[in-house]
Amino acid sequence: MFKEARVPVMLLSLLVVIVLGLSDSKGYAESLKISAFRDISAFILDLMENQTGFPFVVKYVKNADEAHQDLKQGLADIVFMSYDDTLSIALQDGYSDIAAFMPIHGGILDLCGSLEPSAPRVGIDTDTGYARALRKFLMTRLGPARYSQLAWIKAGATDLRYQQLLDGKIDATLLNPPFSYRSGINRISALTRNDVIPTYQGVVANLNRSWLQTMDKTKLLSSFIAAYGHTIAFMQKQPQATIARLMSFYQLSEAEATAIYARLWAPDGLSRTTAFDPAALAGTEQVFAGDTGIKVPGNRTWVLDWNATNQYLDVATIPDVDGNGVSNQVLLVLRSGEYHLQIIGGADGKKKTVPLGSAANLRLSAMTVIPDENGDNIRDLAFLVLSEGTYSLRVYDGSTGIQLRKVSLGAAAKLTPTAITVVDDVNNNGYKDISILIKKPDLTSILQVRDALTLSLLKTIKLATK
Repeated sequence: MFKEARVPVMLLSLLVVIVLGLSDSKGYAESLKISAFRDISAFILDLMENQTGFPFVVKYVKNADEAHQDLKQGLADIVFMSYDDTLSIALQDGYSDIAAFMPIHGGILDLCGSLEPSAPRVGIDTDTGYARALRKFLMTRLGPARYSQLAWIKAGATDLRYQQLLDGKIDATLLNPPFSYRSGINRISALTRNDVIPTYQGVVANLNRSWLQTMDKTKLLSSFIAAYGHTIAFMQKQPQATIARLMSFYQLSEAEATAIYARLWAPDGLSRTTAFDPAALAGTEQVFAGDTGIKVPGNRTWVLDWNATNQYLDVATIPDVDGNGVSNQVLLVLRSGEYHLQIIGGADGKKKTVPLGSAANLRLSAMTVIPDENGDNIRDLAFLVLSEGTYSLRVYDGSTGIQLRKVSLGAAAKLTPTAITVVDDVNNNGYKDISILIKKPDLTSILQVRDALTLSLLKTIKLATK
């Protein structure tokens, strides 16, 4: 006869506290929905998922019209498309909710194929986007007479135009990596960084401003930007690993992957920071204005300067630190690529800013207040941190921002810590402990309970999947 399994009262209480504590907004409440084209962005997003475990789902669009629709109808949270398309939506369509918040690349565009036929069939996506720049380029290079002989074919997104070029349905088109460097593709000329189009902003990441209204959304977007930045940094620092992954992802030869990797860092290549280049924006705006006759305002209300804005990622309450008898609020803030703690006085509202470090080197994804660790009578703070493809639990001094200790949680490819909270004392040392919710690639989840003082592992609890 089987005996009934009993859960110890202490452990049962711990589980209740953990579940309740982790049901707040410390973790990702949802995955980002992204719409993008199958250019090099597809590779970067795949690598980002592998490197950081950041939660998102991606849909690849067949043309720019679909990208416009996904943004306007809220079918995607983030839409990767050309800056010219951002201008088209904002200034031609009068859609004021759009905001470009991060540069992706400068186009990395080459005119490929051949213009030798008497009436070359030139493939474009739609009339907006890169097609405007191509029309300007060819009009200047070919002259009016030869330009008038071109036959313009709407052939869809980059991957679709690549296939039509191979199939002989079009004679020439703009391509970017990986398609422009595939075997059998003839590159005629780079589209930009020349006397016709000296500067140009290609793809940017866009969102609806109305979507970005809560701290949860701000935190989610900030984490996305940081995860994307970590991925670009990895690609720069690890050329051989990136080349090997390019070979695997696109089924390329080593020579093709090596050439693509080099092209990604050309002047019109991948953006290495989250800050927009004003000259590149102006270059695309000049092309847009020349094609449409629309004057582009100088205030750029359709661009969200994420770097210059305080991004409030998390908030917690700590005991009185300024001696006025009132609890304080501590905010986790990201500004200009740097993390800070902003401690706000409970009674007088005075602010104290404590620097934590550069977002280029780490990503702080969740925060909780823990007992004082270094004896200064000020509560300290524990964070989940991603750096160099590995997650860790780190404790920072609540007054100075100095890191006190850390412990590795594991590689981002194998787990994703999503939430952190403080729970009652598990090991009876007189201090509350830390619980971390961790998701794994096989869709299972565990709770780790760690000592708040030493960060040593006390318990691992596997959570039911059904």
